Amino acid sequence: MHRFRLVLPILACFGAACVPFPHDQREAPAMQGVLLVDGAPASGVLVRRAVNADRTEADCPAGSAETRTDAEGRFSFPSTSYFSAFIVMGDRYDAWRVCFDKPDGKKAVWEGGGYWGGPPILKLRCEMGAEDKPEAPICTATEVRR
Repeated sequence: MHRFRLVLPILACFGAACVPFPHDQREAPAMQGVLLVDGAPASGVLVRRAVNADRTEADCPAGSAETRTDAEGRFSFPSTSYFSAFIVMGDRYDAWRVCFDKPDGKKAVWEGGGYWGGPPILKLRCEMGAEDKPEAPICTATEVRR
């Protein structure tokens, strides 16, 4: 009877589709990208990334990771992860949003996502038109698996 009491919490975890297994869970891939405006590198553009942000918001919320494009229009973000004591069974879909704050004050947003935090690295090539063209960037994403 005493052994049953020891095993009962573990059996309850399995019944709840959880396995006790401490691990780091990736939430978003490392991102490396380049931003072009009318085919030319866009330097000094504020780029923000939100991970699993509220889907009712159209922008990246306050507290999102930020960077600026360099002279060649390049930007990057590290992968994000968190510690979890359990593995939950089922497919977890993570979403990320990349927001571009153009110097003229206009904003553009690209959204992506993947199961279980997506690939280790995601390379983006984002192209935007001039100020008089539509806001949405056209990003081509390439997954890099190690």
